[in-house]
Amino acid sequence: MKKMKFLLLLFVVYCLSSCQKDPLYSCDPSIEKWASENLSAINRLDREQLLNLGNDSYRKAAYRGFSSEKKQKIWKEKYLELKKLNWSKAEWEHIDLIYSLVLDDKISIINSLDVENDDELLKFIYRWQEHASEVLGWNKKQIFAICYSIGKVINKQGDLALNYERNNRLVRTEPGAGFECSCSQVSSYCDILDHEGPDYTTCRTPEGGGCKKIPGCGLFWQFECTGMCLGLNV
Repeated sequence: MKKMKFLLLLFVVYCLSSCQKDPLYSCDPSIEKWASENLSAINRLDREQLLNLGNDSYRKAAYRGFSSEKKQKIWKEKYLELKKLNWSKAEWEHIDLIYSLVLDDKISIINSLDVENDDELLKFIYRWQEHASEVLGWNKKQIFAICYSIGKVINKQGDLALNYERNNRLVRTEPGAGFECSCSQVSSYCDILDHEGPDYTTCRTPEGGGCKKIPGCGLFWQFECTGMCLGLNV
């Protein structure tokens, strides 16, 4: 009987950790296989090619396979694109400030492993967004476009050249295993996207079953995906 309980415990631990192994690009077996088998080609992708991948699930998987230097280069390209727009001096200084988190090697969070528990960082992000909203008058769509998406921002209103986030799909991990998490409960943008309807404004753990945690959500895709965008009655 004890042996049976031990084997059952091992099985449960294996199931819970099956999406925690390194290297990990996606909890979807088919996407994980694609990323693992094409890692060399993926690392040669430029940002335009990354944006042209089929959907956000593949983009996130490819991004997870990038080196720290490649991730920084992706955000540097976006930073330079943003610079071409007609920002005021105060607006650009504020954009420059948030991008220091990924472009300034002295404080870069690209290699940070525990941003969720960095209180000073979280306070900095909160104050940055508060200033953007209350002083500069930016709405959530603009904030999302500036630093929560790798997509090309085509104007100061926050419109993206390719609104690929709406092509995002639920990623099943395996039959009966639920879904891959798609948002960060610490750095959420569910209310910014509002892509499932007016009530889908909260990133949280689904009732009746969780989702598989994986990196690549929130600000600059640096936070762990720990929940799903859900409505009040879901």
